[in-house]
Amino acid sequence: MTGPALCILFDTSERPNGQNVQARKALARVAALFAGKADVVEVIHTDSAAEGPPLDSVAQLRLSTRDIFDSFPHRKGRSIIPGNLDLKMIVATGRLPQYSHFIRWEDDVWPNEPSAAAIDQLCALATSGDFGAVQVRALSQANSQWMWWKSLEPPNAEFLTETPHAALLPLMFFPRSFIQSYAKKIQEGWTGHYEVLMPTIAILCGLKLVDLSAPSFRLVNQCDFNALFEQRSPFPTSAFVHPVKNDRQRPGWAPRLYRDSVRASPSEIEAIARRMSVSHRYIEYGCGGSTALALDCGIQNVVSIETDLAFCESTIEKYHLRKFIDVGRLHLRHIDLGRTTSWGFPILPPRERQIREFLSAPASSGGFDLAFIDGRYRVAAAAACYLAAPHAIIMIHDYQSRPEYHVVEEFLDRSTMIEELSIFSGRPDQLHRAKEILEQFISDAR
Repeated sequence: MTGPALCILFDTSERPNGQNVQARKALARVAALFAGKADVVEVIHTDSAAEGPPLDSVAQLRLSTRDIFDSFPHRKGRSIIPGNLDLKMIVATGRLPQYSHFIRWEDDVWPNEPSAAAIDQLCALATSGDFGAVQVRALSQANSQWMWWKSLEPPNAEFLTETPHAALLPLMFFPRSFIQSYAKKIQEGWTGHYEVLMPTIAILCGLKLVDLSAPSFRLVNQCDFNALFEQRSPFPTSAFVHPVKNDRQRPGWAPRLYRDSVRASPSEIEAIARRMSVSHRYIEYGCGGSTALALDCGIQNVVSIETDLAFCESTIEKYHLRKFIDVGRLHLRHIDLGRTTSWGFPILPPRERQIREFLSAPASSGGFDLAFIDGRYRVAAAAACYLAAPHAIIMIHDYQSRPEYHVVEEFLDRSTMIEELSIFSGRPDQLHRAKEILEQFISDAR
């Protein structure tokens, strides 16, 4: 081909038992559409040693978890989903030095009937040197509640000279010069969900943002591309559709999905989810639906402390948490306080060393920026969290109606109150008072 060397990164992952049939069909159609216009490379995330059969005329690049996460320094966690697919793109483009421009094509994007007439336009856009994606938007009051905005974090509180932007990236394009500059930013300490981080850094690098869902292109119909299947129009007319949108990025998703799992009101759940969505390291007293919610919000390091062993086991089973334990995202600690009744109350007073072990968990957790206290010994647990991380945000449930908890305001400042949920930040220079309150309430299991 003449002109810039264009590569289609068909982004997929190894799936067992034939679960990638639709993805293979999409790959075959993509390869046929771009024949003679661009090379197609199937980029597979897999830790399997088995070689999958490559499609005719399609190269195959297999990347392991170690390949993706250990190739260069970064502050991101080791989980691809939900927000680290950018790391996979950085490694993939580094393995393909012969190309100057790239289109990333997620395996659940389907080339609809009008796509054949749109390929030339898409190739021209992709080799323009701009950054293109779907539903490009700037941070504004209207969309400020999107859960990933606040995950964007420059290093050393660096001042953002441009308004943060976000976009949907299942279908996107960029030049090699961008991905190289982007990798340097990641190495410098920039972090966040890739759908807000990549467009924002593109602007900082001086690239123009191209919205593929703009009506003038007729490439993507915004209503069809990233909607739930049942909410799409009966006969999508855009060139490319993405009919498997996950409901978790829609406003109010947490109360809908977790109202029967988290013992809190919809308003409280929404507030908890908002805090979780910007947290990197999280600790909680009392496991359950909140544990699953934290993982769903993308927190890469979750520590959960529970006193009821049977409840730990049932929580792992109910929310399918074993995989998160296995990969190291979830550390579920059972601390024995003896036999317990409902809500983890000990039947007999535990020995002091058992309680101190229970309260030592925050200090030994490796650090955290968010704590949720919904278990036993709440006053002492709040003091232990403050002492371990004075700058962390601390959420306490059942607070307003229980005045016995209000002593925590001697070392915490309450910033938000939503029904029975109160959210605090640490008061400066109150470590000594927090130590006194911890000792005073060390035997109070409430």
